[in-house]
Amino acid sequence: HGLNLKVLAEGVETPQNELLLRELGCDLAQGYLYAHPLSFSKFLEYLEIVKLAVSCRIYLRSRIPQFSDCLD
Repeated sequence: HGLNLKVLAEGVETPQNELLLRELGCDLAQGYLYAHPLSFSKFLEYLEIVKLAVSCRIYLRSRIPQFSDCLD
C-alpha cells in the first residue's frame, strides 16, 4: 500500500482466511474459496457464461431501471 500498489493474497481457502485478510487490509484474493483451477477449455466455457450474464444484466438494467440496484 505504501507504494500505491494493490495487495493480492493467493491460496485463500476458507471464509476465515478471507475475513482475516480483509481485516489486515488486503485488496484482492484468489484461491480455492472462489474457484478451483480450470482447464483451458473449461475456462473458455466460463468466460462465455460470464459474458452472457453481463449482457443479461445490461439488458435488464436498460429495460427495468427500478431494479438496477438488485442487479449489482
